[in-house]
Amino acid sequence: MTKETIARVFLKLTLNYRAQFENAEAAAMQGMWWQMFKGYDDEVFETAAIAVINSQHRFPNVADLRKAIEELLREEVTKPKGIAGFLAEAQRSESTDFGCQCAELAKRILSGADVSADRTYMEINRAALAELGPFARELFPRVSDAVILANEREFREAKDSEEMCSRCLWTPRECTQKGFVPRLTMEPNGQTCLSLTRCAKWR
Repeated sequence: MTKETIARVFLKLTLNYRAQFENAEAAAMQGMWWQMFKGYDDEVFETAAIAVINSQHRFPNVADLRKAIEELLREEVTKPKGIAGFLAEAQRSESTDFGCQCAELAKRILSGADVSADRTYMEINRAALAELGPFARELFPRVSDAVILANEREFREAKDSEEMCSRCLWTPRECTQKGFVPRLTMEPNGQTCLSLTRCAKWR
């Protein structure tokens, strides 16, 4: 395990949970993680963190991360390609503009740069909500702003695909989405999922 991996995973978790830490607190937490997890493989640790992001809605503590690692290692024993398969599934889409802005903001904050974090963060939030809010609430009228931001990638993918399908001019063989359209569903815990269904033109 390298300290660079610890820092990268910490940044990823911070972005996902919209968590804000003082520089000293962030450094102390990363130091503790280094002491607790330095014996593990980098890929195992990072993949376990992705599993945590996909399964819980609060910033993880050491016990959460250790549990995810243990579950992943058990899976690796029974399924030798478990880690590679999980990573391939987790990295199914490219970073959005919103995600890139959040990453840049987090880097500036953690590096100690003089930045008005609250103002900048709120500007990013407003931009995402202005674009995705009406679309999300049309599908899920009672969805909250926090859930919209947490599910930003799924909402954006569904929105982009819907816009493309709404002006479809292609025959089935020319379809850029291979005849599939996304169906957006929301789990009881508020997490959204995209599933693919056949377009009516293909039936």
